[in-house]
Amino acid sequence: MATINVGSMRGRGVEVAEMLTRRRIDFCCVQEVRFKGQGVRFVEENKRYKLWWSGGKESRNGVGIMLKEELIEQVIEVIRINDRLMKIMMVLGSKMAHIFSAYAPQQGRTEDEKRQFRELLEDKIAEVPEADILIVGGDMNAHVGQRRDGFENEMGCFGVGERNGEGEELLRICQENNLKIVNTLFKKRREHLITYKSGDLESQIDYIMLRQNRMIKAKNCKVIPGEECLTQHRLLCCDFKIKNMKMLKF
Repeated sequence: MATINVGSMRGRGVEVAEMLTRRRIDFCCVQEVRFKGQGVRFVEENKRYKLWWSGGKESRNGVGIMLKEELIEQVIEVIRINDRLMKIMMVLGSKMAHIFSAYAPQQGRTEDEKRQFRELLEDKIAEVPEADILIVGGDMNAHVGQRRDGFENEMGCFGVGERNGEGEELLRICQENNLKIVNTLFKKRREHLITYKSGDLESQIDYIMLRQNRMIKAKNCKVIPGEECLTQHRLLCCDFKIKNMKMLKF
């Protein structure tokens, strides 16, 4: 699985699909697609990846999910909630999987808008049956930091920087819904932990979160820097082993 803030999919679908093909990604959550309304389409002529998106009335925000052609028939339902949250329900192995693409309000947005997003995300997560697979990938605009105090079950030892208020709220959601932040679980060089870089500013604000389930296990997770089709945000990838299935690269 991968998650990436693309900073606009307009005119860049082929580049993104080529990157995912080269990296052998099966499934990708994308944020800030900047498409109006709701839709679905293949993003290039050879139909390697299909994109479902959920936008608003204006060409801003927007979330999407890109799925490799071989897995399209596994999709049961696509639920578009708003321009910051959507999910795909699909069969993986012998289980139903709920995969969310999320884009939290960025710095400068009102506290009320941030609270409404968190409440909606938590409500939708809570609707997922305990026996099902649950994965959330997105730009959460939150810093969970390096310290685990109070959240030892929700994150690993490999966060970046200091926790802020948004990070505290994200960890609380994880705590109340049995989620782990996967990209803090694996020891990597700093360059493979940083998900956002602009000039001298480096941070970890994009996350993949997984609910504890004996049917699925994260085997590896890291950031891949240096992709030309991406600017400030970087590609965050995770390998999942699902019972009765081959390894999937998300």
